[in-house]
Amino acid sequence: KFWEEQGWNYDGVGWYRLRFAAPAVPAGRKVALVVGAADESATVWLNGRKAGVHDVEEGWDKRFSLDITGSLAPGRENQITFRVLDTTCAGGLWKSIKIMSPK
Repeated sequence: KFWEEQGWNYDGVGWYRLRFAAPAVPAGRKVALVVGAADESATVWLNGRKAGVHDVEEGWDKRFSLDITGSLAPGRENQITFRVLDTTCAGGLWKSIKIMSPK
């Protein structure tokens, strides 16, 4: 949900952080982080390495994906961090986030 739908009347920077265990990935397979939507812009780090940036000009309501193959630590604990900037109206990570390894 947007920040405002959760009771926070706020415009500015918000931080999200999550630790998770990643399963093993078969050798040679790419791994992608797929974010349903970030309003308005987002910078993403995985295990302390910058994974990428999604800017409002690319669409506050658009899905985006980042190649995290080199940053993910399969079989170990990982930490993902998002810095989301919202300058007006609703904001935040408001759609699902998935880690995928297409065959």
